Amino acid sequence: MISAFFGTFGRIEAAHAALVLTDAHAALAQPVSLIRFTLPAEAGLPPRIVTADPVRVIERTAGSAHGCTAPVITEIAKAREDGRCAVLDLPVAWLADTTLRKSLDAAVLTVGPAPLDEHAACHVLSTEGAVPLDPAVGGIAPAWLLGCSRGGGGPAGTAFGRTMARLAADLAADLAGEVPVRTLPVTLPPLTHSEASHLVVGGRSARTLSAGIWLLAALRAVASDPQAASIDADRLAAALGVDTGIVRLMDERRTGERLRDLADALDAIRDGTGPARSELDDSPRLEDWRVEAAPVRILTGRVYGHPNIVDGRRVSTSALYATDSVSYARTLSRTYTLGRPAGREAGSGLH
Repeated sequence: MISAFFGTFGRIEAAHAALVLTDAHAALAQPVSLIRFTLPAEAGLPPRIVTADPVRVIERTAGSAHGCTAPVITEIAKAREDGRCAVLDLPVAWLADTTLRKSLDAAVLTVGPAPLDEHAACHVLSTEGAVPLDPAVGGIAPAWLLGCSRGGGGPAGTAFGRTMARLAADLAADLAGEVPVRTLPVTLPPLTHSEASHLVVGGRSARTLSAGIWLLAALRAVASDPQAASIDADRLAAALGVDTGIVRLMDERRTGERLRDLADALDAIRDGTGPARSELDDSPRLEDWRVEAAPVRILTGRVYGHPNIVDGRRVSTSALYATDSVSYARTLSRTYTLGRPAGREAGSGLH
């Protein structure tokens, strides 16, 4: 299978997606070539420390952003001859090259989480991505969009699809023409610093591997039906080799991602801009609901070195999220160093 990722602003999201997919192929013992072409002003990948036998990394510098796709087509042909899958990370302008596009099983435009990323992706679809669509005249199906740095699994993918469809419809109205949008049902989660550090040198984490397997399944579904308008649960299940009922793209956000989402939501509510109708359409619904009080763990004590409170004042912290009961406590607001517990000898711990 030959898959290519094209980035918009910078190429970090496309590079991460290519690395994640390459590792998924390697984990399944599938020989794979990671082929990356950079422009003269762009940096290459760091040296790989962790190496896997099925992985071959090929990096080349292109002469310009346009009209230099012959070398990458040559690399694709070599990969096919060697019986290898190929994962490509390419300049976005090459998305318009029809000869290159015909060499691919899946062309994917990566889209970051910011509104400007989404706007840029729509612009690309209306320019570089605007290739003939009629298969009868050798046309090529539109590129697929992959939401990146978006926690939430399936719900995030659904929300991303709706957002891009709305933006594309608005742009099409301005251009008086169609802006085709096809979004993958999977997303790539935001990577922690540790996960990203391991990924770029050839390592993996459980989360990046899981994301890669789902992404690989989605792209296999794409390759099986290049003209499909979307990928449903049946196609995804077939690509995974499981029954349809088993496939469920769940909300997989970690605690940190949930807290960041909470902070964004509270800021939007404070500013009078949330929740939007589109967000409510994507949200679960509660029936027969009522508000009830539930206790949460907090810490009380005399505080020292707080940025807003004078030393020695007795305080109650915000909700307690993590502690080793000896040296530190992490609350919603900040980290605290733990001194002597109340009524106990130092070091006896919290209960």
